[in-house]
Amino acid sequence: MIVIPSILLACLFHRSHPAGAQDMSHAASNGKETRSASIIHRRLKKVAKSSSVTKSADAVEKKDSKKAGRSAKGAKHHVVSGSPSEPPTSSPDDEFSVGEDQAATLFPSPWPTYNPIQSVSEFPTDAQIGLDAELVVGIRTPDCPRLLGQDTTPRPIVIDTLEPTAPPTSKPTSHPTLEPTTPPTSKPTLIPTPRPIAKPESTSSNVTFQRGALTKDIKRFGFKVSKGITVNMIAQADKYVRYANGKRSDIKYHAMPDGAAVFQLSDGYVYVNNAEIKDGRGGVYGLYFDRNGEIFDYKQLLSGTSRSCSGGKTPWNTYVSCEEVQGGQCWQVDPDPSSKYHNRPEPTQIGFGYFEAIACDNRDPAQPVFYVVEDAKFGALRKYTPPRKENGAVADWTSLHTPGGTTEFLLFIDDNTFKWTTCDEDAARLSQAANFPYVEGVDVKDGFLYFVSKKTYKLYTLDLKRGTYTTMYTNNTLVGDGEFSNSPDQIVRNNGGDFLYFTEDGGSTPGVYVLDLSGNMYAIFEAYNAVYKGDETTGLAFSPNGNTMYASFQDCGCELIYADDCGCLVKFVRDDGLSFDDESN
Repeated sequence: MIVIPSILLACLFHRSHPAGAQDMSHAASNGKETRSASIIHRRLKKVAKSSSVTKSADAVEKKDSKKAGRSAKGAKHHVVSGSPSEPPTSSPDDEFSVGEDQAATLFPSPWPTYNPIQSVSEFPTDAQIGLDAELVVGIRTPDCPRLLGQDTTPRPIVIDTLEPTAPPTSKPTSHPTLEPTTPPTSKPTLIPTPRPIAKPESTSSNVTFQRGALTKDIKRFGFKVSKGITVNMIAQADKYVRYANGKRSDIKYHAMPDGAAVFQLSDGYVYVNNAEIKDGRGGVYGLYFDRNGEIFDYKQLLSGTSRSCSGGKTPWNTYVSCEEVQGGQCWQVDPDPSSKYHNRPEPTQIGFGYFEAIACDNRDPAQPVFYVVEDAKFGALRKYTPPRKENGAVADWTSLHTPGGTTEFLLFIDDNTFKWTTCDEDAARLSQAANFPYVEGVDVKDGFLYFVSKKTYKLYTLDLKRGTYTTMYTNNTLVGDGEFSNSPDQIVRNNGGDFLYFTEDGGSTPGVYVLDLSGNMYAIFEAYNAVYKGDETTGLAFSPNGNTMYASFQDCGCELIYADDCGCLVKFVRDDGLSFDDESN
């Protein structure tokens, strides 16, 4: 590596100006710096003559090749105008390094920035940038404090400043207390359900489900499922949806099903699902179930989007759908037909990006925090905080559409700590590329943020208060049958429960898996038929009582050459009437 003082780079940056030319002569004050200047000067001339920058591509999995094939051609182009960025400061940083086989250039960086530009920037090529690619360095000195001080001693960094609850109001008694009564087994719901929501008194005879025991072979679908599950395929792409009353839907079921969520309604519940179709043909759809869990309606809730990938729920029971294209947006959708915002989807204030999924931390109901991830090597995991509601009001639909929110970006530090930056998005993108490229699912619970990388095969757990993080591999050995050997994709909880469920992208047996509180991973089901090879499980969500699990396949055995008319939705029900988070044999 050649260490280049920043003053030398500043001179190179201004060499086309008189002042810059004068500074050049002062930069190389010794032999090492003279040699560095000579090397960089020759490479700058060589790069300036070339018409393009060659990038080496990562070897990517099938999903990456499919997504490259579904490029953003024809997608909505979001044009943002604004003032040009500030000029370099007069006091650059001390130094930075480039390899001997690399060259610093005056070209802009190849990834989008958070700050708007005055004109539309060129879309990136389909090829992904490899970790060993030539680094294109844009000369930039953001107007923000140094990310690290001189003291680099590892220590926890306070990130989440949410105050603790009020202290106890009295001292504990010195005498024994009465034994507690038997607590209710579940929170009440607004409507009756076809199966018991409360956990029934179980005995060894009535618990039939066994997590991780793939002993049931559903040959007509090519699935192996855990003992004690009944399976039905309830919708297929390019076919009409059959209702319980014998009628059918007005439109055919959507193709390329991806992220999903379930919302309880006054007359049942709705399964909301994205369609990851390119060229403005994507969107969001709702499959409506009555109080008995039977389908009675199916309709489109959002149209005209491109590659609507995954998304997430808000505390006020709306869905946020994320577009995975250059310049994509996060759209808020209200699936409740009785709401005034129904059929009024809107793009949020979160901004633009190559978005994958979103999760909400609602510990402060007046000002919830949203975490948004990008499925890209040089993505940037962002933390968006909308304006606070005042006078005791809680956040609602309008919170995501009111200007004035703040955006911060995640930076990993080498000692397993992290911090957020509001002013250096480029550094955050480099941090993601080096530590957690291609983020897929994201979840937040009890002050901890969870997300997975499909390239590192890891689950990342961030302690939002202490500013520390841990990691674990998702493709370790399962307890029981099955194998979770390919990329983790979506991560979902069963109605906010303690277990974390995973979908899988690629491999010969894509399935759904669950991580319990002890750190054990189990298979719930796997597809073994050869037609599912390379497929991915998506659309994972649970009914309000937790007893029914919904999951999709994007191809479902019908895709031949990246067709856009494939996919299916499958329903899995525990025969014993318990929630999927409840005990198993």
